[in-house]
Amino acid sequence: QNAADLLKLAPGILLTNKGGDGHAEQVFLRGFDAREGQDIEFSVDGIPINEVGNPHGNGLADTHFVIPELVQKLRVVEGPFAPQQGNFAVAGSALYDLGLASTGLTARAMAGSFGTRRLLVLWRPQGASDHTFGGGEIFATDGFGQNRSAERATAMGGYEGALGATGTYRILATSYATHYAQAGVLRADDVASGRKGFYD
Repeated sequence: QNAADLLKLAPGILLTNKGGDGHAEQVFLRGFDAREGQDIEFSVDGIPINEVGNPHGNGLADTHFVIPELVQKLRVVEGPFAPQQGNFAVAGSALYDLGLASTGLTARAMAGSFGTRRLLVLWRPQGASDHTFGGGEIFATDGFGQNRSAERATAMGGYEGALGATGTYRILATSYATHYAQAGVLRADDVASGRKGFYD
């Protein structure tokens, strides 16, 4: 359903999400509660995505902008032992490498439980490398409970070109918009009627 779900393929990882499909997943890696990325380094095509100074938590990483069908490889490093790891790699690192194996245009429409809908479009030109692609996704769900609906729209494009006789360079462009509801601890009608106080 999203790029975070791919982490479940690695041993020693457990994901939870108390906020619904619009909220970043909480990651447990080899016994560490890495929260929503605060203690696990995330990168996409070598670009760090942990948000420094996020008010929800320093290092929060929302991977929902990554279209899962464009993930060609995912490497999970357990532990902070590699010298190239960044500051948030307390429990380890998750390194996403993007690419599209099939050429031409692919379009899919999907539906699932809880009113989930998803539209996907992928494209790779003939003769281009796996790292030259375009993709778009629109996702919406009513959520698995009250006030857990979510919507997102994502666009991703990658280009790989030659640099001299033996080198290459890569460009990645992404755009991401999301809106979601998160369940609270009080019902709005309880507060409105006075059965519960605003600070109860």
